[in-house]
Amino acid sequence: MARFKTVFLVLAILAGVLGIGSVVASSLLTRNAVYAQRAEKLEAAELFGDNQQNTLIGNPQIFLALPEKAFMEGTGDKGAKLIDETYLKQNNIYPIQVKTVEFIRNVLLVISLLGGLLMLFLWRTASRSSAKLIGS
Repeated sequence: MARFKTVFLVLAILAGVLGIGSVVASSLLTRNAVYAQRAEKLEAAELFGDNQQNTLIGNPQIFLALPEKAFMEGTGDKGAKLIDETYLKQNNIYPIQVKTVEFIRNVLLVISLLGGLLMLFLWRTASRSSAKLIGS
């Protein structure tokens, strides 16, 4: 166990780096988030020359930044920007919600915390066992 002392310490440090990295990456990804709602133009309305009628899809959510071309004119429920569902489908874009990024960040934080604590415990145990070997 004593010979793995350095390995345990390095793994504990890497767990800390993973935790810090997940927080930094999450904040960088979500800094330009947009409150928006997906919408699709009604084909029947277009036949009669009305381009303003849209079918709202789901509830307004906070999404990661999308290209400006993905947004339609007007607003949806509670002032949310409208995301053009047709544009998303044509360009194979799937809008990612901020709560998904936050969930993954939280999972990584828990894993890195538990892993780091386990590695620190093993490092401490290995340090004690090497001290006993030297003292005997």
